[in-house]
Amino acid sequence: MKGSRLTRYLWRNDFDSEEEYENTKQYYRNLGYRVVSFACNSGCGDMSVFFRQLVKHHTDNPA
Repeated sequence: MKGSRLTRYLWRNDFDSEEEYENTKQYYRNLGYRVVSFACNSGCGDMSVFFRQLVKHHTDNPA
């Protein structure tokens, strides 16, 4: 696919500071990645449900 880039997924909760998160995000962007960030709090529930829905949505709506 012409013009497509690899995607790097980051969990915001994995970083000790906003600066560390921003530096990591910029690092991957400089390498040419498309960066997608996820944020999760204690009210998110079971993340496996989220990922199943994400995959289902992707397969129901092919690009």
